[in-house]
Order: sequence, then C-alpha cells, then structure tokens
Amino acid sequence: MFGRIYSDYTASFAPVNLTRGYAYSGHLQTSNPDNYVTIWIDEDNDLVFEDQERLVHNLRPGSGKLLYGIYIPRYGV
Repeated sequence: MFGRIYSDYTASFAPVNLTRGYAYSGHLQTSNPDNYVTIWIDEDNDLVFEDQERLVHNLRPGSGKLLYGIYIPRYGV
C-alpha cells in the first residue's frame, strides 16, 4: 500500500490579499492525474495549517485544469 506524500508549494506563489466575505476562483492542474489537492489559509499567521483553516480537501483535478471556488468567511474561525 502506498503512503501519503505531501508537498508544500507555499514558496511557489506570491502572497495574495484576500478580503473576508468574498469568493475567489482559480484553476488547479497537477502533473499526475492521480494526485489530490488540499488548500489551506493560515488565517492566524502562526505558520501552522490547522484543520479549521482547510478550505479545499482532497480535490482531484484529473488530467486537465479544474475550476474551483473558495469563500473566505466574513468572520474568523
């Protein structure tokens, strides 16, 4: 059985400013159609991704680009 392998791509992207109460969208694509994607936002800036900060969990883009949407809650977790 295969174990889970995680990669941190935080340094691959420039920081973005998100506004509470708004929705955002983007496209996901992986190099392997069997990969899964999870998205976190470190809302409290403690450099730890906590369960309540996870916005997208185990999304599988497949072999093409997948459009996703996230909503940034108006109030903190």
